[in-house]
Order: sequence, then structure tokens, then C-alpha cells
Amino acid sequence: MTFLGAIFYFWFTALRASLAHKALGGSNPGILRGSDLAKTVVEFARGNQVTQIFVAHSEIGLLERLRGRNFTEDIVRLAQDLQATVVADRSRRPGA
Repeated sequence: MTFLGAIFYFWFTALRASLAHKALGGSNPGILRGSDLAKTVVEFARGNQVTQIFVAHSEIGLLERLRGRNFTEDIVRLAQDLQATVVADRSRRPGA
């Protein structure tokens, strides 16, 4: 999974959770803004009493290599007080 694929996966998962929360009488879904995506996600989770973050394992793309950063690794590093679960992309396994 590419970096953009991981972002889409997180966005879709967050949107689905947000809509489910709204259906149960929660607040309106919002948009997260920040220059550091991983930090913004973790801060949002802490601020909203989220205890688990699911993130797709992503292949390191050229941009990430140049920056020396990886979204999935950044989430895991920053969310040490939360349960961060990295989900493997099994559809890309040989023979799958």
C-alpha cells in the first residue's frame, strides 16, 4: 500500500467511525488540519478519548524516503499511550 493509500484508508476508517458516532447521537464529523499528519491524528485521538488507532502498513515511497519519515511508523512512535494496530495489506502478497 502506498503512502496515499494509507492516508485514504485512515480517512475512510475515520469517516466511517465518525458517521457511526453521529448516528448514535454524537457530534458532527470534522476535518483534521495540520502540517504533520501523524501528529495531528494522534493529538485528535487523545483529545477525543480514542483508545485505539488502526493504520494500514504502507510501503515507503520516494517522498517518504527523501523526508526520512513513514506515516505508519510515526503513528506508532507518537501513540505510545494508545493502542496502535498496524494492519497488513494481504492483497499484495504473492499468490493472494
